[in-house]
Amino acid sequence: MNALLPLTDTTLPRDHVLAAPGWAVPVAALRPDHLARHDAQFHPRGLLYRVRARDRALAHHRARPRSVVAEWSALALLGLHDFADGADTTLLCTADARLASSSQSPTVRRWTKTTSGRPSTESK
Repeated sequence: MNALLPLTDTTLPRDHVLAAPGWAVPVAALRPDHLARHDAQFHPRGLLYRVRARDRALAHHRARPRSVVAEWSALALLGLHDFADGADTTLLCTADARLASSSQSPTVRRWTKTTSGRPSTESK
């Protein structure tokens, strides 16, 4: 079931939280607080993710439709959410590379092509 709600204006519904700019999820679809706090203890920047990785990946991809969902985020889309829910949402695209600065922003890696024909990624 898709829990994402597109936001048509700047008002966030009372029973929803922001998953990504322009997208919200119902409070009932959030991860349990104790699991999110536990995962945040082991996150390199201490980010706490209450929104499930699948919902974050879909929201960020819909906000950047030419991007490619990568790493743990891609596995979350395939149903392997156990390790992905506490990890950054990662997208491959042509934008400047950057790390997630909050639970509502993705880690973006630049997708470049190599001479061997196999795509590579770079991150700053």
